[in-house]
Amino acid sequence: GWRHGLVVAYSKQGKAASAQGDRAAAEYYFKQAISNVRELVKSDPDNAEWQSTLARSHLDLVVLAEHLGDVGMQERALRDAGEVLANMRERGMKLNPRMELLYMVLGGKDEP
Repeated sequence: GWRHGLVVAYSKQGKAASAQGDRAAAEYYFKQAISNVRELVKSDPDNAEWQSTLARSHLDLVVLAEHLGDVGMQERALRDAGEVLANMRERGMKLNPRMELLYMVLGGKDEP
């Protein structure tokens, strides 16, 4: 739907702004992507694609925060991504190998 398209557009804008060195714009776009994908997740919490998109959106902020040297933002975004992944596991959703590894690194348990 339109909201998912908006999430994709915000994410792409954030990555483009980050590549151009406009960190403030990148942060704005990434946070807009997160806000919109959270609405999608609220409307359908069992949608694994939207849950994964939410986790990836938080990871976009992690990368940006690393470039900015903003440890607080980085920690919050990692925590938020970890919570999404834990929620996915609790709901029995399958994580792709990269997300599974991230889940484990962030302290997730071996079994759902």
